[in-house]
Amino acid sequence: MKTLFRGLFFGIVPLGFLALLGGCESTGEPLAPFVEADHAQYLTTGTGVITGQASAPSEEGMVRPKAGVTVLLMPDTPHFVDWLQRETNGGGWPPPIDEEAQKYVRATVSGTAGWFSFHHLPNGRYIVFVRLTWQNSAAQYSGADNSPTVAFVEITRGETENVVLQPAAP
Repeated sequence: MKTLFRGLFFGIVPLGFLALLGGCESTGEPLAPFVEADHAQYLTTGTGVITGQASAPSEEGMVRPKAGVTVLLMPDTPHFVDWLQRETNGGGWPPPIDEEAQKYVRATVSGTAGWFSFHHLPNGRYIVFVRLTWQNSAAQYSGADNSPTVAFVEITRGETENVVLQPAAP
């Protein structure tokens, strides 16, 4: 089981999500440069698999699967890490991901029990990212949370890695 992180960093992406990645007005400095050589291996086909489950606390404090959420898979490279840091740490929209880099982002939608998977992955280091909306009405916190939740995964020897994407309580 892989460790997840909340608010630290961060198929092919649906067209609507590409607009979100590349079409937002940004603030601040440009992203770390996109270097094609850092990403070339991620377009090849491999035997690695990343599976997992997205879940979040319910209003009753129980952990519940999150069905129907978009889960992203990106190479763990400076361009994507920079975008993810800015996206998860607030401060306005991050600069858009370079148009050439968008072809390296994969997306899937979690099933009814929150399960998701990415197949045919080449060896490499990956970022699994989801933004989960949940309710928590505990005395110290009330209202909705839109939590960026991230796991970092390394595929070697074509194995299957499992991740749990669940935001930490505030």
